[in-house]
Amino acid sequence: MDYRERYSFCNMYFVRAYAVNAQDEEVGFGQTTNHQKDSNLLEIQAITGRHVSLDIASICFFHSCFGGFLLLGEEKDMTKKIGKDLSATTAYSVTFSSLQKTLVVTASPTQGQVLKSGEDEITVTWGFNRTFPAGTDSAYKTVKVKLCYAPISQKDRSWRKTVDEMKKDKTCQHKIVAKPYSASNNSFTWTIERDIPSGTYFVRAYAFNDQDEEVAFGQTTNNKKDSNLFEIKAITGRHVSLDIASICFSAFSIVALAGFFYMEKSKGKAAQQK
Repeated sequence: MDYRERYSFCNMYFVRAYAVNAQDEEVGFGQTTNHQKDSNLLEIQAITGRHVSLDIASICFFHSCFGGFLLLGEEKDMTKKIGKDLSATTAYSVTFSSLQKTLVVTASPTQGQVLKSGEDEITVTWGFNRTFPAGTDSAYKTVKVKLCYAPISQKDRSWRKTVDEMKKDKTCQHKIVAKPYSASNNSFTWTIERDIPSGTYFVRAYAFNDQDEEVAFGQTTNNKKDSNLFEIKAITGRHVSLDIASICFSAFSIVALAGFFYMEKSKGKAAQQK
């Protein structure tokens, strides 16, 4: 018999032969090495042995975990990216507390209403508050309407909390529409984008001057941000993708490890029968 078993481990070896009597008892032996077992040794390098199978399983499992961690960071990275994009459009050191609240903004969702991203719509209406003197809005050039996180969505998410300096604020990250300014009432119906995460929201409109600086605003909630809030439930948002990816990676890892374990048990039984 002149072949090397493919499931042998990497190690140093020698060969021994046993003489067995009729009762299957060893009664004599001989070996290719001396009594110190330091001569005539040979080395076997396993190419598809059990350790290789375990290495493959370990690598698959490691990559699954690594991929899961990368995906778990996706939402925060995307949030930061959106925040950077927002900062790029508000490059001046404007403070929110310095803005005039001269816009009147209303939105169709009622207090506590639950909407679905990718399916439901929001109708927003905005215009100049006529209680202010004529000409107050002479510097207004464009209006940007945005979906903003309400306080309940800011809990344990520091990047969603309001910052007075506009270029650092990430409260209103989701743009609904941008239009040239008109003092008369404007209306726009927006289908909630599919990647809007689950949370509690309100709507805010900013007026910009010709230097693209925020100069005024209006919002659908009060100053405490506790009225006219509505909820959005994401059905295919990033958090759902993360859940699906995590389940797939976990299932793959378990199946792969179980499969390799079964293969090695089968090889061990086959070896014992020879």
